[in-house]
Amino acid sequence: MGITSEAWTLIGVIVGTLLGFCLTVMKEYYNQKPRLSFKLSTQNQEGYLEPKQRTKTSPSDYAIYVCNYGRKPVVLTNLSLLLGKKLLVDRLVNEYKTIFPYETSQYVLMEQDYEALLFHCKKHKLKACDIVADNIAGGEIKGKLDLCMLNMQLSCNM
Repeated sequence: MGITSEAWTLIGVIVGTLLGFCLTVMKEYYNQKPRLSFKLSTQNQEGYLEPKQRTKTSPSDYAIYVCNYGRKPVVLTNLSLLLGKKLLVDRLVNEYKTIFPYETSQYVLMEQDYEALLFHCKKHKLKACDIVADNIAGGEIKGKLDLCMLNMQLSCNM
């Protein structure tokens, strides 16, 4: 006595329903996670200082732009640039800004952060580095930061 076609149909419906439910739960979990993109770029600065007048705590010409393309707002407390497990730059966010979905926020690099990043680009011939953004809820959001702007500057200065 074998399994009838009606039984196979019922088994297929049950398996399909369970698979659909599992995929929906996974999709919702993935969509609720904060998602950020990072970009290093020059910034338009008011009150521009000539390079000779800058101190190590002066703002540099560069900023990290963080775009939130997730569904929930994110509040960042810290940005860390890493090469493997080695810390290159640790940038504390001095004022908490809420980055709403599909908005961008700018975090200006201080002159000492810029110099450290430039040094590591030259020493390790970096094209990109890892970036970890800590949010106020205690979670970490990881990504990659393209360093082509600094590499172009290094190649022009040589």
